Amino acid sequence: MKRFPLFSILLAIVLLWSCVQDPGPQQPQVCVSGELEVLVDPDGTANSGDEYTMYVHPTDNSGPISWGPQQDIAGLPDLNTLATANADFNGFSNTMTVVSELGNFNSGNYPASICQNLSNQTGCDWYLPSAGELQAMFEQLDPVDAGFVLDPGGNNGGYWSSTELNGSITWRKNFLNGVLNGGFKTFNNLCRCVRRESI
Repeated sequence: MKRFPLFSILLAIVLLWSCVQDPGPQQPQVCVSGELEVLVDPDGTANSGDEYTMYVHPTDNSGPISWGPQQDIAGLPDLNTLATANADFNGFSNTMTVVSELGNFNSGNYPASICQNLSNQTGCDWYLPSAGELQAMFEQLDPVDAGFVLDPGGNNGGYWSSTELNGSITWRKNFLNGVLNGGFKTFNNLCRCVRRESI
């Protein structure tokens, strides 16, 4: 009978164990069926390490709704030019800051809280996109196929961002014409939550 050296047996066990432990490439987590995928590169430089995949909820998360009270949110910078607003890709931290400050305002019926509540329901980190993230959505998604409301008449102009212009105004994106402009926080606009995963 042929005998195998102990070393060969141990090596075979280690190799077998490593194959069992390595499941291969991970598939992205699906939180909601029909999520839309957008690739985001904040600095515009490929392979710089800041790229991420943003998953957009397939439907609006509220009808026309106010962003919140006309008050300055401590912890959110006032980004009062189009250039600085479009350079804001901090939707997740913006959302956490807004919810931390506004708490149960309007019984939690405001965009940042709606997205955070979606996180609680699905176990994924949903948030209200920043102005820069809304721009990436506009550039990469067909607004009709993505189900965006294109008639700004009923919602004062578009979709809320988590980017504050000043204490009274927040940036919003119109998916009919791509315009990013400010809207009073007490006006009614729509809400579409997103989540992100690093690439």
